[in-house]
Amino acid sequence: MKGWETMEYFLGVDAGGSKTIGVLVNARGELVATRMSGPANLVENGEEMVRRNIGLLATLLEGLHVERIYSAFGMPAFGESLRADMSYLKIITEELGIQPTLLVNDVVVGWAGGTLGQDGVHIVAGTGTIAYGRCGRKEARTSGWGSIIGDEGSAYDLGRETLRRVSRQLDGRETPTLLKEMVFERLGLSSWQSLTEWVYSLKEIERRTTIASLATVTYEAARNGDLVARAILKNAAWELSLCVLTLIEKLLLPKPLVTFSGSVLEKNEIVRESFVNHLKRRMPEVVVRNAAIHPALGAVILLYRETNREISEGVLYNLQKASQRLLQDEAPQT
Repeated sequence: MKGWETMEYFLGVDAGGSKTIGVLVNARGELVATRMSGPANLVENGEEMVRRNIGLLATLLEGLHVERIYSAFGMPAFGESLRADMSYLKIITEELGIQPTLLVNDVVVGWAGGTLGQDGVHIVAGTGTIAYGRCGRKEARTSGWGSIIGDEGSAYDLGRETLRRVSRQLDGRETPTLLKEMVFERLGLSSWQSLTEWVYSLKEIERRTTIASLATVTYEAARNGDLVARAILKNAAWELSLCVLTLIEKLLLPKPLVTFSGSVLEKNEIVRESFVNHLKRRMPEVVVRNAAIHPALGAVILLYRETNREISEGVLYNLQKASQRLLQDEAPQT
């Protein structure tokens, strides 16, 4: 296309514990190309996997002049370890051949996409959990401590707690319920020994995402009336609300805006409704809504602000259209 090489482009990347989404947008906010790859959490997945999945984004940049590209990367655990931060920068530079304009924690691009850069709190409840908020120049975050000492309310936490409750049912500490049957059916297990073998045979770099996938079993069991599964989901909702309420109080937000992303809140209405109820009981004036646009496009919002560009109604409209397309592409095919 004529002019392709000389136009300015914005690369937004939202990396997570399950997948990585890269988007290329032009100066009008129009979606040019997208690329999806696997998880890119340096702490949980290791450098080799992060390199591979970041490297797959290189197709977005083919034929473009590097100096015409502004890029923002939202990376898990960024800002939590100097060594990890330097590694992310090195990996991006080596695999994509560009110096990031912005390199931030993935929750920050989630916040920008959720609130469109307005004062408020955004919570990500996917494979892991983290919340982030801003009020003027003040910022704060809660959770994001990883799978060993944190991730409360996440899909991983749901899967882990489900396995714990199933183990209790297997040895008689609790009465067996539908949840045990559904977990055994999903995993193709036949005995308590096979459950142990399944859990401890998981490779470390795959354990988190594999266990997180059991959150869907918990959800289906709860929908079928299993009280244990429902209690697990309700506790997750409380943990998520605690992350948000803590930030609202820290930031002294006068009219709290709360947005969310991630499968646990987007796709699980039992958790979502309980989460909203907890917030409204504590702060009736709170406004809770889905993220305005996809986190990868939230990275583009950050780039517009960083480069002092106006986010006009036309640009915002195009970004919203792009977000709808991204969400459709991510939806499971039936």
